Amino acid sequence: MQNDLVIRDAVIVTPGGRQRGDLAVRAGQIAEIGPDLARGTIEIAANGRLLMPGGIDSHCHIAQRSVAGEPPCPDDWETATRAAVAGGTTTVIPQSMAARGDDLAAVLAEYIAPATGTALIDHAVHIQMPEADQDFLANSLPGLAARGFRSVKMFSTYQGYALTDAEMLAILAATARLGMVAILHAEDDALVRHATAAELAAGRTALARQTHARPQAAEAEMIHRVSNYAAATGARLHVYHVSGAEALAEVARAAARGVAISAETCAHYLCFTDADLARPDFEGAKFLCAPPLRSEADRQALWDALAAGGLQMVSSDHSPKNRLPQIARARGGETMPFTAFGGGFPGLQTMLPSVFSGGVATGRMTPERFAEVTAAAPARLFGLKRKGVLAPGFDADLTLWEQEARWTLHHAQMESRVDFTPWDGAAMTGRPVLTVSRGRIVMR
Repeated sequence: MQNDLVIRDAVIVTPGGRQRGDLAVRAGQIAEIGPDLARGTIEIAANGRLLMPGGIDSHCHIAQRSVAGEPPCPDDWETATRAAVAGGTTTVIPQSMAARGDDLAAVLAEYIAPATGTALIDHAVHIQMPEADQDFLANSLPGLAARGFRSVKMFSTYQGYALTDAEMLAILAATARLGMVAILHAEDDALVRHATAAELAAGRTALARQTHARPQAAEAEMIHRVSNYAAATGARLHVYHVSGAEALAEVARAAARGVAISAETCAHYLCFTDADLARPDFEGAKFLCAPPLRSEADRQALWDALAAGGLQMVSSDHSPKNRLPQIARARGGETMPFTAFGGGFPGLQTMLPSVFSGGVATGRMTPERFAEVTAAAPARLFGLKRKGVLAPGFDADLTLWEQEARWTLHHAQMESRVDFTPWDGAAMTGRPVLTVSRGRIVMR
């Protein structure tokens, strides 16, 4: 039988380990893996390069409308997914954004509609919960779960987004009944507000003070509290953007108590530290995010946990917010405390290359572990049953890696509309040279 696509002589990373051979695609799915497979309409010689499952970025912000005073995303579905495929990602899972009082089902439908015909790759969506509306939880959420929506997102901080403890308990109880995953942005809002006010009152306004204004204790406290809520309700809890050792320890303690908990970190916490916030001439503004970057010891702890299993996955938390106009104002003499700048890292295109370079190329993790944390684990957690693994019958979502390539990343290479990348000038080892989504070549 004629194959649609055959990638020949690749080192194929499968759940059973690495094997050298061919991979054939028919009708958008992996048909066979083995030696000397039948010819394909399209033939690609891998010449010993690594063939991995395409990345699944389970935490990213795409095409979001303005809510609670936040500016809308500069990236739409087309530019965001173009950036994703350039970096080897074949599935994205952003979140809808809503305000209190919104019709969540209508917001969700409005958010997803523009993706049809413009997104270059597959996508799922997390349902962001701005409140615990009892009618929605009882009458609308079950129908969305039946349609395949797998997860809801809870913010514990930010004005306009933060849920109360009682609201989080109600949401966790509802997701437990429906077998959904509750995702948590974990920072204790009261502690963040208190610490931020103390920094500003004392005149400690430099960019590097952000890590004191949003202390890791706030993250650890919220993980501890909400993991107890998850235990009480029987909910499945997933913690976003774990930033350091204190937060890691709370995740581990919750797991040891039997809580159904998992956690991710993001590429920027693996690549940068709080020292980058102190870069001169307001360059540190490119490294603001929440939770903030932590110490070098925290960075190393995250790598260790990702390699050993204490963290189950990695994401980009692509948060496209232009920064250069604010930096220009600060350089021009305007008083700009750390609270005056937007935050968030653009990362859809840089996530996989930076983790490969810092993880696989350095020997911190095996190619098999890289495939697990960037594809297989998010596919399992979020119910993407035919994704995340290179095996017959699975979607042909593939990334071919030139594992020894040495190159320098520059902002000019980025497909996102964001006006900077913190990785500008970074030396990389290993890069994706081919991305395939359901058998279609989307980057070469």
